[in-house]
Amino acid sequence: MNVEPSVVVFTDIDCLSGLSTSRDAECASVLRMAVASEMPLVLCSTRTRAELESIQQDLNVRHPFLCENGAAVFVPRGYFDFAPPHARPIPGYDVIEFGRPHADVVHALHRTAADLQIDVVGFADMSIADVARDGGLSLLEARLAKLREYGEPFRIPGAESSGRQRVFRALWTQGHGCTTGGRYDYVGSAFDESAGIHIIRGLYRRAFGPVVTVGCGDPRRDAALLQSVDIPLAVQCQAAEPAASTVMKLPAARFAFNPGMGGWVAGLRWLARVAGRRMGLTRPRARWA
Repeated sequence: MNVEPSVVVFTDIDCLSGLSTSRDAECASVLRMAVASEMPLVLCSTRTRAELESIQQDLNVRHPFLCENGAAVFVPRGYFDFAPPHARPIPGYDVIEFGRPHADVVHALHRTAADLQIDVVGFADMSIADVARDGGLSLLEARLAKLREYGEPFRIPGAESSGRQRVFRALWTQGHGCTTGGRYDYVGSAFDESAGIHIIRGLYRRAFGPVVTVGCGDPRRDAALLQSVDIPLAVQCQAAEPAASTVMKLPAARFAFNPGMGGWVAGLRWLARVAGRRMGLTRPRARWA
């Protein structure tokens, strides 16, 4: 990396419609401001490495990222002037892995479901066309979404919550992590994103000295991200006032007035202005406009 950042931004992208394309004028404008302010954008996502590579290419950025619910940290080869400790070299990257191989996870999921006599359907059981149709994706997006390396999205057709909990408990006892989502549940790494964020933050500080870390995500689903950074920017996926318990858990957070893309854009605009002045980062207010 040629510049010395003073601010590193960790941002969730899974609930931000439009972030996958730089043709969104407002998003592209904010990203240009961020680039001008020399702020690395570290993408954090449930998505695959292939999906995040596509997004980075579309946005014309190349920084470390966390994929598949924090299962692995991918650092572009040569990004730092040293090799990340405990990393495995692969073409184009040094990768630090927390998750088990995808094939092992799929095997554990189906073995567990069979033992419990509960039917499950995962991405590995679905064709590209199935994933595209079920998720409202293009065939290319579905192909990238199926390139799992560490975890498996799955659903339990017609299962009651008790059935889901039985599957979750059985997988937890085997050392797998499980999360529930909207259309799909997910089984993968037992680590959350905080482990990867801690490693990436350490790499930046080793390379460039003191840096301020900022996290942008939904306070309900990205608590680990927001609690792992110096300044949390809370952007809710849905329009709703944050719960009092959420505010108490994140006393230093700035909460966006607008949900989703609108709040994310406002947060990065604020960051770009502040980073451009190199000041004002130690006294966050309760909200931004």
